[in-house]
Amino acid sequence: MDHVTELLLYNAARVQHIKEVIAPALERGEIVITDRFSDSTVAYQGYARGLDLELIDSLDMIATKKAAGLISPFSLDYRCQNRSCKEQGA
Repeated sequence: MDHVTELLLYNAARVQHIKEVIAPALERGEIVITDRFSDSTVAYQGYARGLDLELIDSLDMIATKKAAGLISPFSLDYRCQNRSCKEQGA
């Protein structure tokens, strides 16, 4: 599959998922946590496939409605959650 086609398909699926699952849950006052969302697109389509990161960001802004404030992304480092891990500098 062409890399741009892949990028567009992932963003199309993301729009649909937001419309059908995430937005209704937020409207009900629920907290929604997702993993492997926009960051995965940057990793796989951007760095692995070599697509332009500005293109990816522009499409992501449209798909996730970040500009409209629907999605407030933040990243958690889940790898190091205990004291001994942090003390070791991991």
